[in-house]
Amino acid sequence: LDRAVIDAARVAGELVVRATGAHDRVIAAERAAALARESASIASGSATEIAERAELGAARALDVELARSEARRLELDAARLATEARAARGALFESLALAGDPREVRVVGDLPRVDESVDAADEIVARAFERRLDLRALRANVAALAARIPLERRRALPEVDLALYVER
Repeated sequence: LDRAVIDAARVAGELVVRATGAHDRVIAAERAAALARESASIASGSATEIAERAELGAARALDVELARSEARRLELDAARLATEARAARGALFESLALAGDPREVRVVGDLPRVDESVDAADEIVARAFERRLDLRALRANVAALAARIPLERRRALPEVDLALYVER
């Protein structure tokens, strides 16, 4: 039973790490996609302005094509990043074992982080022993077993007396 509890805790920890990483990747991918859409929009507006200036004779055709080319490149980047954001949402849904369409759920903000006031692993263990009765019982069981070790050694190993005898 103890082994099953430890295995379940390990699996739960791995799931939390995986889900947290997937959540962070979704947030980062969506932010990157939003920035790329904004950049593409600005570049498209700039290309339109340059085209209007070219009609008035204030810009060359080469400038117009360069601006349009940059706007198209940024639109492609925005589309690629949007695809990556959808893939990250799918990975998040998979790690959380959720059903449904990932596009229907809005992922917001950052996840709550571990209590930053905890400084060391020893403090975490001390808090756990302080608050959880099952861990206290486990500690008492380990102490009782440790106390039995010398008795079991004596049973397994017979006692041998050694003496030195010198004759003159």
